[in-house]
Amino acid sequence: MLTGLPNRRAFVAQTLERLAEELPGYVLIIDADHFKRINDTYGHAVGDLCLQAIASRLRGVTRPEDVIGRIGGEEFGIYVRRSQTMLSRLGDAICAEIQVDDPSVTTPLHLTLSIGAAACFGSDSLDLTMRRADLALY
Repeated sequence: MLTGLPNRRAFVAQTLERLAEELPGYVLIIDADHFKRINDTYGHAVGDLCLQAIASRLRGVTRPEDVIGRIGGEEFGIYVRRSQTMLSRLGDAICAEIQVDDPSVTTPLHLTLSIGAAACFGSDSLDLTMRRADLALY
């Protein structure tokens, strides 16, 4: 509810529907950098604003046919069908710095994201693909 994005279960279900079409695609795993430090320093209300800003960014740079979800605390997933060039551009757009303004914080926060991507191969499970994307994240 906080971000307005589907949860992990819905993300997986929607992505499996897309994978059933047997067209090439990619799973992206996105993580907010140093999110625990934001919560610890500024409080959970500011952390919530950051999560909302991330969701807004993801909605702003994706297409209606893409699948987006919040799959963990500060972790998000996207399933897309793009060329590698377009995937790289999407990654750049996602990872561009996000400024989060809150009156309780004297200076704007500059939030950064990290991203990992993995190609979906027909014989691989979604779970395996998500694990590969997660490994690429680190």
